[in-house]
Amino acid sequence: MPEIAELEQRLGRLRAEVEWPATPDIAARVRERMAAPVIVLRRPWFQSRWAVAAAVVMLALAALVAYTPSREAIANWLNLHTIITRVNVVPTPSPQPSGPLGQRLGLGTPTTLADAPKEIRTAENPATNASEDPNSPERGNSPLRNCSMPIPDNMET
Repeated sequence: MPEIAELEQRLGRLRAEVEWPATPDIAARVRERMAAPVIVLRRPWFQSRWAVAAAVVMLALAALVAYTPSREAIANWLNLHTIITRVNVVPTPSPQPSGPLGQRLGLGTPTTLADAPKEIRTAENPATNASEDPNSPERGNSPLRNCSMPIPDNMET
């Protein structure tokens, strides 16, 4: 530690011997700059490299799209296949057969709530089952035919 103390003493003596320049008045210069009006210099848009590059790219794309063979080549390259067919005479649709809406859509026949349990295809109603064998894995068009549990015999419909 004596070396550090000796170094501090020598630096203290050196400080007294060296002539330092006067400290400038920085605060006054900062105040002047803060009071001065701010001048923003903006370059026109065409002097910006990015704006010019974007304008050139857009102009090139517009020229390519305007020219039909290049437009088709770009569409093929991007896998955009569009075909526009102009038809002078539009064909009229054929009329639907008359009848209730449910018949035309093939939604089945209307039934009442009382008759609905009779029309459900289950093991209890073998008249509508495709298979007469109750142990057959294919039990007609029953909504429960894919169920893993057997249908109980005492099930009320």
